[in-house]
Amino acid sequence: MIAKGNTHAHGAKLADYMVTGKAGEKAELYQVRGFASNDIREAFQSIAVLAAGTKCDNPMFHTQVRNPEGEILTPEQWEQTADRIERINGLTGQPRAIAFHIDQKTGHEHMHVAWSRIDAETMTAKPLPFFKLRLKEVCRELEDEFDITRVSSERPRADILSSSRAEQEQSRRLDTDEHGVRGNIRDAYEQADSGKAFAAALADKGMTLCRGERRDFIVLDEDGGIHALGKRLLGTTAAETRHRLADIDRNTLPTVAEARAQQSERPLQMPDVAASVERAAGKAETVIATGLGAVTGAIEGLATGLEHFLFGSTKGEGQQPAPVTSPTTAPHAEAKKSVQQMRMTTAEEAVQSADFKAKATTYTLGVRPEIVEAMRRKVEQERQREDDERDRDR
Repeated sequence: MIAKGNTHAHGAKLADYMVTGKAGEKAELYQVRGFASNDIREAFQSIAVLAAGTKCDNPMFHTQVRNPEGEILTPEQWEQTADRIERINGLTGQPRAIAFHIDQKTGHEHMHVAWSRIDAETMTAKPLPFFKLRLKEVCRELEDEFDITRVSSERPRADILSSSRAEQEQSRRLDTDEHGVRGNIRDAYEQADSGKAFAAALADKGMTLCRGERRDFIVLDEDGGIHALGKRLLGTTAAETRHRLADIDRNTLPTVAEARAQQSERPLQMPDVAASVERAAGKAETVIATGLGAVTGAIEGLATGLEHFLFGSTKGEGQQPAPVTSPTTAPHAEAKKSVQQMRMTTAEEAVQSADFKAKATTYTLGVRPEIVEAMRRKVEQERQREDDERDRDR
């Protein structure tokens, strides 16, 4: 059984909701008791007028009660539930209305109850301290009395808790699996029955439990990332974490700087080396591809601009300059070959070296003779123009 409650300011809207329900629901008004009118809309409006003479902004208390699918209660049991909620919250004798909402597809029903909080004699509002906890208490009691499915009062915790912006940036910078690392830490914490067991479980995963400066405990992952053991990661408070790890003396734990120094001194295992080489090769491939593309584009642009400056649209004295030679293979593909070259045997390197020499002219864009001749003519023309201008000045 699940009961949820809240105080309500708009009596007219609440009355409409109780007698109409949501889309796909059929509403049945079961009881209107203690109000000046038997019409629920007029009854709730009268409470709003009565509350105007007090300082109460939310004169109505609304509760809905549900059972799991398949759990059916009799009208008498539903009314008994409303009476128990009324009594535990100090609303005995207050005007109330009960309505049932029935799902038209499944036939499953749940109950809505609304009370007036205004005491007509004292013109004060009934207080509702801890009404959420009291609703849970009533539900647990009635589940045993009615022999229905018991529902946990604890809110289920999400499997993956949201990380902070700093943790996300750290994961991006270190190129790590943020959710995987956080999940490993949480699994080790939940499965360990003591602080020492937790530290050992972390060590098996390549992580180190450290003492923090502002936090009690810090976890350093194998890539150097820092993770604070707080509520965002574990879903537990600092006091609960300290209690779970009480068998560990914080002063015996290394600081983050000391743990990083120990990690740097630790010899790399073969899987670590392979993973590091693979990541480095992937990054090198991207850098080489970008660099080749940028350099080739810059040289092509410079050559095209120089030819346009020297020859103009006529290409100079009827000569058609040869097209600028560009690499026949895409820069990205050449980058992949360069990366693969690091993994070749001696024989393969020899073959690759010969192939590279054969393509050397492709990557070397020298200045062609016709361009040199055109530059010489340009210089002579400029010199002749200056001589002519000096003659005119004389």
